[in-house]
Amino acid sequence: MIRFASYGKFCKIPDELRRELAVVLGRHFSKLVSRHGIAERQTKKDFEDHAGVVADANVLLSAIVGKSALRVFAEFAIQVHASQFNADEVTFRSITATSKG
Repeated sequence: MIRFASYGKFCKIPDELRRELAVVLGRHFSKLVSRHGIAERQTKKDFEDHAGVVADANVLLSAIVGKSALRVFAEFAIQVHASQFNADEVTFRSITATSKG
């Protein structure tokens, strides 16, 4: 689900708008790539080499406690990316949970 901030609230972007956005971005990206003389197989290889997921704090915590997120990351050798903010949040939650018992 894609969300955008609107005056402090989160609103869900309708599916048809998400699909249209993906099509428009795909076409634009394709034009940029061909304009720079980059072959499709080069981009495919680059995307395969850098495939991964971006995880929020909840997914990271799930992996830490050995839930299904850890199994998915390990079995499929998925590269996981996280922001410093999320890493700090996980550290804070882990320390808080440990100190509470």
